[in-house]
Amino acid sequence: MTGRLNPKRTHPELSTPGASGLTRRVQQRLAGVILAIGLVLLSYMVVVEDEPGALPLLLVLVGGGWLFTLHKKRAGQS
Repeated sequence: MTGRLNPKRTHPELSTPGASGLTRRVQQRLAGVILAIGLVLLSYMVVVEDEPGALPLLLVLVGGGWLFTLHKKRAGQS
């Protein structure tokens, strides 16, 4: 049974595709990765150039905003 999900073991809230077609778990992981990359780039830019760049700030805002939106949607469903 490799590559298949057992329907009895999946959480319905996490396995239901959202409007974009991605499951909530995939969206959370993707937003977390974007946020982490943004934070790493932001810290690198501050250490090396003594000022943050536009792209790292944008990545932090997009990743954090996406996670916040997912959190608010989940809290509204409960």
